[in-house]
Amino acid sequence: MINYFKSKNIKLTKQRKLVFETISKLEEANLKDIQKICGKEMDNSTIYRIIDLFLKKGMINKNIDNSNNLVYMINKEEHKHYIYCVECHNKEVIDICPIDSIKNTGYKLLSHQIRIDGICSDCQKK
Repeated sequence: MINYFKSKNIKLTKQRKLVFETISKLEEANLKDIQKICGKEMDNSTIYRIIDLFLKKGMINKNIDNSNNLVYMINKEEHKHYIYCVECHNKEVIDICPIDSIKNTGYKLLSHQIRIDGICSDCQKK
């Protein structure tokens, strides 16, 4: 883990390690879960700053879960988007990212979120 943090030019502190491990363990961690686990060791403003740093460095991604809650997950260098079934709450990976086609905007993109809802073929048959 220390080499990963060094590669991102970030000092590995006890608090950063705890937040990173929490997000990693939960796979899709919402802010309440992170606060519940890490709040004993640090205040909320520290948690927010660490999450913001991780987002800026591309270490984590944010997305929206089936309940429309913001969740954080470890960036495994696999940029993915999902389509969610509003009936059975299944999610499937979408093989394309429409944002990748945006060029020459003059912006340095830090992150983006795309939420696509639908009804899967199994639920349509019901």
